[in-house]
Amino acid sequence: MKHLARRAEAALALADTVKGVLAPELGCHITGAEYRQPELEVYVDSAAFCMRVQLELMRLKAPLARGVGAPVETISVRVQPPR
Repeated sequence: MKHLARRAEAALALADTVKGVLAPELGCHITGAEYRQPELEVYVDSAAFCMRVQLELMRLKAPLARGVGAPVETISVRVQPPR
């Protein structure tokens, strides 16, 4: 059970890191994130923001990698409405 709690905390911290790199008007649409080296998967609340968020994250790859603390080679953005 503690393992699941740690994974949940890490996922929330990663989502906060992604939000912190983005402008507030895009960051507010982030619902989650997962990192599987070297891929970052980001979840947004609406399909309308997928491409915008992905393009912005690709532009901000270096600060994003610093925030993640590991290399980020690919970024995918998917829709996952908030729960």
